[in-house]
Amino acid sequence: SSSPESNKNGMTKHNKLRDLASLRQTVKRLETQGRQRWQTQRGVSTGVKLLDQLLPEGGLARGTLVEWFMGSGTENVGGLGAGAGALALRTACEAARDGGYVIVFDRLRRFFPPAAAAWGLDLKQVVLVRADSVRDELWALEQSLRCEGVAAVWGYWEQLDWRWFRRLQLAAEQGGTLAMLVRPGRASGKPSWADVQWWVKPVASEKQASEKQASKSENNMQG
Repeated sequence: SSSPESNKNGMTKHNKLRDLASLRQTVKRLETQGRQRWQTQRGVSTGVKLLDQLLPEGGLARGTLVEWFMGSGTENVGGLGAGAGALALRTACEAARDGGYVIVFDRLRRFFPPAAAAWGLDLKQVVLVRADSVRDELWALEQSLRCEGVAAVWGYWEQLDWRWFRRLQLAAEQGGTLAMLVRPGRASGKPSWADVQWWVKPVASEKQASEKQASKSENNMQG
């Protein structure tokens, strides 16, 4: 037979396990309720059919963060000249196709509106933010992600502290905003709250490769 003391300890342990399970369910509900709000909406196309086919729902879910890593040879561009930046902006265009603003963060002053317009972005839907500091920029980014009138945000961030990353992820879930975060390749592999990560590297076309090979052969003959 068990003593009253052992029964008491057993009940205490049982209550603690029950409370812990309840707490886990509460945390899970709080963490996912923002995302569930946007899951019923159609996914956002990247504007590139081959990329869309790689995504589970054929597009990107609203209310999420997407990292676009710049491959070798493009890391010191940090703007539309890089393939990662251009593809990220094209996705932002798709996100705003049914309305909403695209907030462009350009602290480094490398954003070129005519190039963005050439990619199909309606400049009337663009709000350009040029903050004086990284901290001010991150604060503005968080507020933009929380705003339901914003379809997408786009910008280049070299470094993102994991705490800020988490804050941005929660803000995006709250506002249903799609975040296009262009990052240097060296940021790959670091702690991230992004749902999707793309690595973009320029590849020469067959014509460029043939011309390069022909030039190389000609130089060898001359040598």
